[in-house]
Amino acid sequence: MMSQLVHKGHLNLLIKSPASLEDLTDIDASGWNDQMVERVFVPATASLIKSSDRNLLPVMDVACWKSSKDGSFSLKAAYWDYNKSQFDEKNEACRRIWQSNIHERFKVFLWKLCQDALPFSSKLQSLFGKPLGDCSLCGCESGDDVGHFVSGCPVTTRLWFSSRWGLRPDALSFQNGRDLISWLSQPPFQSLLQPKDSARFFLYGAVLYHKLSEVCRGVMEIRWGLPRPGRVRGYVDFASAREFGAGAVVFFDSSGGILACGAKKIMTLDVLQGELEALLFGVSLAKDLQLVGVDFFTDNSLLVKGLIDKSSPSWLSHFSFAKLYELLVSLDCSVS
Repeated sequence: MMSQLVHKGHLNLLIKSPASLEDLTDIDASGWNDQMVERVFVPATASLIKSSDRNLLPVMDVACWKSSKDGSFSLKAAYWDYNKSQFDEKNEACRRIWQSNIHERFKVFLWKLCQDALPFSSKLQSLFGKPLGDCSLCGCESGDDVGHFVSGCPVTTRLWFSSRWGLRPDALSFQNGRDLISWLSQPPFQSLLQPKDSARFFLYGAVLYHKLSEVCRGVMEIRWGLPRPGRVRGYVDFASAREFGAGAVVFFDSSGGILACGAKKIMTLDVLQGELEALLFGVSLAKDLQLVGVDFFTDNSLLVKGLIDKSSPSWLSHFSFAKLYELLVSLDCSVS
């Protein structure tokens, strides 16, 4: 579970005398002084504190910068906090991207496309004065720019024409990614579409351009490989959809066949916490299945680095991280 933030609003207003952390623990400091906790805090907060494991708290107190993932202070973190209100003013196109019901990978891609942050040679030309390259899809001379990619390339227009909507090339007249996002989220014929069809239309555009961009930049074949001798491979991942998400794990035996799999709903809006909970679910399932010696794989590098450093990458995830690390060691598991 995530660490519970306690502030003045959680304190019992009737308590006048100050209380230290030492007052809240029992005699040997291994648990909570339930009576004192219930006296100092409001009921809901007192219940949360008593349900947490006192032994998992850090031995030494540390100062944390609340808005920083690892709790450390930096000029970057202070700058973002100072300008938070300005950065929170998202434009309409970006708002539609983040609120759409598509995979996070597609959201990030569309956001980059909207912000002209993809490495087309037109972007490199604006930065370094390099000449425009040819389109990797159709070979058009000097066609490696956003405008050609989203609406001018014959490959793009052909795919739209062959789609269930049968759109002709003259319907695609975008100059940049922002125009495309506005068109995908609010097409001119939106009044003719059912809500489900509108969502499918947006998803089709997201997948189409995402896959085409992979072709442009080169696609690397991924080989999962077989587990090491005497070991089991476990792949874990987390996906979110607004207020909730899900974690999943798949175990492969020595022959490369699926040994077991499972999924679990995860109530968190924080991606890092979600990835941690997904891995914790995978390790817990391995324990239930009596699988010892599992090599787990996750796509979250921050989580892997934290496990290598034996330090939670997010100070809010301290309790979950401590439980995860203890399970990994006891089951002789690795994480990559």
